[in-house]
Amino acid sequence: MIEVEATHITVGDTYPRLVCELYPGVFLVDGYRGCYSVLRFAERVEPLPHAGDRVFPVTERSAEDAAEMYEELVRVYDERRGLATSIDPERAETLVWPPTWWPSRAGKH
Repeated sequence: MIEVEATHITVGDTYPRLVCELYPGVFLVDGYRGCYSVLRFAERVEPLPHAGDRVFPVTERSAEDAAEMYEELVRVYDERRGLATSIDPERAETLVWPPTWWPSRAGKH
C-alpha cells in the first residue's frame, strides 16, 4: 500500500469519497480498486482546496494501473492528433491528453 494525497472529492454519492488525480486526467478513488479517466468521471468529482492533509491508501497495483492508463491515453491522443493534422489542423490541436477542458490538478497539490 502507498498513500496518495486527495485532490478531489466525489459528489452525488451517498458517502463522498476522497479522490486522487495521480496522473493528469486519471483518478484513484478511496476504497475502490482500479482507476478512472476524466472522460467518465469528471462530473462525479469536485476539486478540494489545496490546503490540508487528506491522504488515503491505494494498492501499488492501482497506482501502476493509473500510470499505464495515463501512458496509453497519451499514446492514443498523440496518434489521433497525428492522423487529424493533415485533415483538420484546428481539431488536431484539441486532441491532447488530458483534454483541454479539464483543469488537471495532478502534481499541483
